[in-house]
Amino acid sequence: MSKNVRVSIALMACALVVSGCGGEGGNSTPTTPTPPASPTVTGVTVLGPAGTPTSGQTAQFTATAALSNGTPQSVTSHATWQSSNTARDTVCHHRTLRRYV
Repeated sequence: MSKNVRVSIALMACALVVSGCGGEGGNSTPTTPTPPASPTVTGVTVLGPAGTPTSGQTAQFTATAALSNGTPQSVTSHATWQSSNTARDTVCHHRTLRRYV
């Protein structure tokens, strides 16, 4: 191999190394860090009074979501409240159960 060919190969190798390093004049694009993911709901706990309300009584309930980052969050005002027995109970004011029978 001639001396000129070896010098040309060495120069091309250096040019490739320098261009791959992101040196001045390179076309590297800065990256933006990815923001942390928002926590997701892993469970919901509904709490109400102990026992069963009798006719004419009301009972208030709360709902709390457990989040994937370990923190609880009240979701009482975001929950949809309804009774499974509408002939006996109604839900009013978004979380108050009124028993009629």
